[in-house]
Amino acid sequence: MLIDMAEVLRRAELSGYLEAVAELIRRHDRRDLAAELLADRRLIAADIMRAGLSPDDVSELLKAVPNGAPIALSSKRDG
Repeated sequence: MLIDMAEVLRRAELSGYLEAVAELIRRHDRRDLAAELLADRRLIAADIMRAGLSPDDVSELLKAVPNGAPIALSSKRDG
């Protein structure tokens, strides 16, 4: 099985970005700014679900997805 290093690096960068946005929500209650940051990157709920974040981070971020609909969280992660 070949490892696509570009994809691995992209996911790691995305994961770090999303963790920072989730922290912004938790520490400073800035869901409005978080929504702008997610919209600027054109991130959708599926991107957040695939990023490999903790369930708490995913929950906070999904609340800030612009025009997002509630999504049932799954305990499964993409492989």
